[in-house]
Amino acid sequence: MNNKWLAHLGSDAYDLLLWLNRWFNVARRRLGFGYWSLSAYLKRQVKEAVKYIGNFEQAVIQAARERDLDGVICGHIHHAVISDLDGLTYANCGDWVESCTALAEEADGSLKLIHWVDESMQLIDKKEGEYADSDTDGRVVPTS
Repeated sequence: MNNKWLAHLGSDAYDLLLWLNRWFNVARRRLGFGYWSLSAYLKRQVKEAVKYIGNFEQAVIQAARERDLDGVICGHIHHAVISDLDGLTYANCGDWVESCTALAEEADGSLKLIHWVDESMQLIDKKEGEYADSDTDGRVVPTS
């Protein structure tokens, strides 16, 4: 609702996908092959990726439980999240290259998920004359 441009982009991408699929199947028919749905294939791939992530999360939580740990911190799945799974903490930093996400530890020991795009915008949006600096812990703080 708040990102109408994203809905339009998704709609346009879907229309392009249908157009490509039509011409792809024209070529398949000429080569003697039957109909094949590109959109159904992509939906299956997305569902498989979601299932893979869910299976990975459950597997690492199970391994943490077997070792009597409080949780697990991992990355490289490209799905940044901090969540409670069956009473254990599951934290995934995501990735820096595509989504610019990372995990940070707060002064109280809790974990925080950083979305650098959001964090950097907060620094840019500071009032004029107020500049960012860092304290002894390396955390960004206002100088005024």
